[in-house]
Amino acid sequence: MFLQKRTILLLTLQMIDDEVYIKALNSTLESWNDVINFCIQSDYYQKCLEYRYSKEIAAKITIIWAYLLTFSYHERSKIEKDPELFLEYASNFIKELSPYKYNKNGYDREGRKIFLSKIRKILKELKSKNSQVEDQLIFIREVIHIFSDINKFCEAYDYYRSFMFRIRPKIKEEYNYYI
Repeated sequence: MFLQKRTILLLTLQMIDDEVYIKALNSTLESWNDVINFCIQSDYYQKCLEYRYSKEIAAKITIIWAYLLTFSYHERSKIEKDPELFLEYASNFIKELSPYKYNKNGYDREGRKIFLSKIRKILKELKSKNSQVEDQLIFIREVIHIFSDINKFCEAYDYYRSFMFRIRPKIKEEYNYYI
């Protein structure tokens, strides 16, 4: 009897943990959706496309731009010029976003499973809609790649730096936005 009650209690606690995790995940996904929409509607993304970047590369560049907008102008200028500083910030950002990978108790398989099933559901919903959501699909894929793999994060930063220091100086508009 004690074993059954203990099992029921543990299952109930697990369900509560899952519900809290799902609520936090939903809130995170809503925030990312806002960032993605901001990026898609930005002049910055449009300029990347105008300069003949593919939608995937333009998305990568714009995601890094939006990420850097979260810093003060002074700090952003330092990060743009110093790849080592960028790597330090990027590594810490990935650790913050990936608690299932960097959990103090080890890899969280259940949390990862819930996260991936939510992402798959969102992607299926978007794919079932018309082609106007192509940019959203690209951005979601790139956000997942960039913010879960430091090498992809650095690759996107390289594209960003190339755009910022080779093409952007030719553009007359100002890009002093802040999020």
